[in-house]
Amino acid sequence: MKTKGRLRIVAIVCVLVACLSASARAKIIYVEGGATEAGNGSSWAGAYRYLRDALTMAEPGDEIRVGQGIYCPDRAVIPNPSESPPPRTAGSRRPGSNSPAFPLKTGVTIKGGFAGLGAQDPNERDVQRFTTVLSGDLRGNDEDKTGLWSPLLAGFVLTDNSPYVVISTKTDATAVLNGFTIIGATTAGLLNDQGSPTITNCTFLRNSTDTDGGALRSTGGHPNLSHCTFRENSSLLGGGAIYADAGALTLSDCHFAANAASVEGGAINHRCALDMTDCVFEQNVAQAGGAVSQRSSTLNMTGCRFEGNLADRGGALYLTDLVRTRTTRCVFKKNWAQSTGGAAYVVGGFSTTPGPVTFEGCTFTGNSAASAGVLFVGNLFILSPRGLILSNCLLTGNRAQGTGGVLYASSSRLTITNCTFADNWASAGATLSWTGYRWVPSDNPALMMTNCILWDEEGLIFLPSTQSTAKPSVTPDQLITVAYSDVRDTWSGQGNIDADPLFAGPGSWVDASDPKISVKPDHPNATWMEGDYHLKSQAGRWDPVKEDWVQDDVTSPCIDTGHPGSLFADEPEPKGGRINMGVYGGTAEASKSFLRQP
Repeated sequence: MKTKGRLRIVAIVCVLVACLSASARAKIIYVEGGATEAGNGSSWAGAYRYLRDALTMAEPGDEIRVGQGIYCPDRAVIPNPSESPPPRTAGSRRPGSNSPAFPLKTGVTIKGGFAGLGAQDPNERDVQRFTTVLSGDLRGNDEDKTGLWSPLLAGFVLTDNSPYVVISTKTDATAVLNGFTIIGATTAGLLNDQGSPTITNCTFLRNSTDTDGGALRSTGGHPNLSHCTFRENSSLLGGGAIYADAGALTLSDCHFAANAASVEGGAINHRCALDMTDCVFEQNVAQAGGAVSQRSSTLNMTGCRFEGNLADRGGALYLTDLVRTRTTRCVFKKNWAQSTGGAAYVVGGFSTTPGPVTFEGCTFTGNSAASAGVLFVGNLFILSPRGLILSNCLLTGNRAQGTGGVLYASSSRLTITNCTFADNWASAGATLSWTGYRWVPSDNPALMMTNCILWDEEGLIFLPSTQSTAKPSVTPDQLITVAYSDVRDTWSGQGNIDADPLFAGPGSWVDASDPKISVKPDHPNATWMEGDYHLKSQAGRWDPVKEDWVQDDVTSPCIDTGHPGSLFADEPEPKGGRINMGVYGGTAEASKSFLRQP
């Protein structure tokens, strides 16, 4: 026993000694392109002039601090980003840099954004003020070539740039890049090969490729990116900003704007497990999936915003051959598809591990397309007995020139619970156009709506095969079940009502040039002004502007009239024993029950 105890003590001592030794070896290495003499990196005054030299010398546990300026992988820094870079001279390429790029290293943290040499406090750090650029513009002539810059032509214009700016090969999460702008690559700003680097506070700007993934191309591994910006990156195939194949990818608090792809995924094209939290996608463009394209993989999104993205199919999302997709508390606003799926185009496949496509607590407003103003869904009965699931979603002010102001469904199951559809428009089926329903297995209803409010134009659900607005007498094979819902112009079904839901402040269609003028949704200059779709209540309703409870002089008939078996524990007091209809039913923002007490 004593021998075992001694051995245990010796082992602990060895571990402590190793940790102390590693800590003693860890050091800060300084890089400053404005240094007048080449140093050894031990201080700002004795900094390396070349980042590549610092990377060569760095060991696990080291931190590299880089002063503001523009750094190329084959030459020295340009100290002042506002100055035009000097032309390359003979011998400026660093040794061994045939295809120059900055390599990330496991255990090494690289930080930009320092004030650097000459500043009152060289260690002051602000990545916005002290811009630190890693550039593929080896000759410093990009501005001369890109006066008429086009994201989809950049790869043909910038022919003398470095293919990659940063590379990560088989790294782990301790390989850290923090606080840089990466610009001017012609194959990928960051190439990741089976690595799992941590990328934080970085901007990827005007990188381009004639293949996939202009800013980041990742194969295998699990990169983790947070607080990063991707702007004006491009691809002639898929993933204007990011292409990820195999492995996994995690994104949080990232911003994608004005990225473009000729084929799929204006911002992201992925075939790996993708998790996104609090990301924003604006004005990205592609043929399919203006913002994101997903194939044969899983996708989890929480708190993301998609606005003003554009595609032929799937203005924001293009989801095909799915494994599982879960979208929670995301906003889809004013996305546009030239043909189908203003917000999303969703088509099932033959995955061996199927899962449903779920949108929970999402807002869809002001989206438009030729058909399916919000969602096109096809063949989703293959994936799951419930196919597409919408719960606690708000869908207002969406439109389609043809059919399906909100949804166009083909051969798919739809399960819709506690959703509010209001002020959507289409030439047929303001809420839903549905075809191919006879191919859906008939063991359960193919369309199940519960606790919903449908307050769109007349002809809410359109069945193209019957060329008729669906009423109970023409509902095929009893495949549609609508229950405990408020449906404009009446719909037979248990617990259904037809009464003004008394929204707090409905949105409206107005003239884009003069919002004071109301117009019809099919007006060529119509644009959607958002409203407040909380239900009026004499006991109190939540006001999102005031961020407080207010009382009305009337109470909505949709309060306490949902399915008796639905859960309503999260609704605020007073509550009347049943869930509310509509998007806020069952949540903390549900309107309170007016119990008519003195």
